[in-house]
Formats: sequence, C-alpha cells, structure tokens
Amino acid sequence: MNSTSPHSVPTPGNPQSPVAAAASRNDSSVARLRARANELLAERQGTLPVWVRAPKGGPEFYSGVSRAKLYEWHGKGYIRAVSIREPGQVKGCRFFHLGSILAFIEKCEAENNEARAQELQAVTDMTRGGQEAAEGSHQPIPPSDPPSQKILP
Repeated sequence: MNSTSPHSVPTPGNPQSPVAAAASRNDSSVARLRARANELLAERQGTLPVWVRAPKGGPEFYSGVSRAKLYEWHGKGYIRAVSIREPGQVKGCRFFHLGSILAFIEKCEAENNEARAQELQAVTDMTRGGQEAAEGSHQPIPPSDPPSQKILP
C-alpha cells in the first residue's frame, strides 16, 4: 500500500485526511487562545488582578480607594468599569479596572508634584526678587541720637 492510494489510512501527516484537517483547525484555535491568554497575562501587573469589585465597607484592598470614590471616578470617566449582568436582569456585578485606578492615582500624583514644584519656584522667585530689590535700594541708615534716659518718679 502506498501513501497516495485512495485506500490509505488517514493520518495527521496526510494533508488529505480528515484527521489532519481537524488537527489544523484545533491548532489555529489553540494558537488564538494562547495569544488571547498572553494578552490577558500581559495586562496583569505582577500578581495584581485586572478587575476588582467595590468594597462593601472600608477601602478597596489594592488601591485604598473607597466605594463612593470608585463610583464617582467612574461617573466622571476617570477610570474604567464594567457591569456584568444576565440579559433582562436589573442587578448585576460591577467590576473596576485596577490598572485604570492605579494610573489615575499616579496621574494625580504627578500633577500634584508639578503644581508643588511650580509653587516652590514662584516662592523662590519672589524671595530672590525681594532680596534683589532690597539690595538695589539699600541706603545706609543715619545714626540716631542715643535715646535719653529718663527716670520716672
């Protein structure tokens, strides 16, 4: 029996066999799943989760942000969130994207540091400007008469 006869046994190495066709479909779907899994793993920051739920009480575990702030920031569009619910259901489960929360906090920190640097620079400029003005118009103070010493009865 040669490998090109119509009675040959289908094998994964034979491109004409149904087994080979199914294997190539499985390989492509496995490759797609691996690519998607790698994307999701790349999105994670170390051991941190990608999505978190708002805490029932107290601050959120990873960011330290309260439930109210998470909803406020999401309402203003500062952070990402998604509500998962079944079709036709009123209630669902809201998840907040931890990466967007941490990025927003870092952005606020950078803006705060920049504002502080500008304030410090303005104070430094004012101080230097005041010293230069005082040095430029410095006139010697004439000696005054010594104060008289009066003794009160």
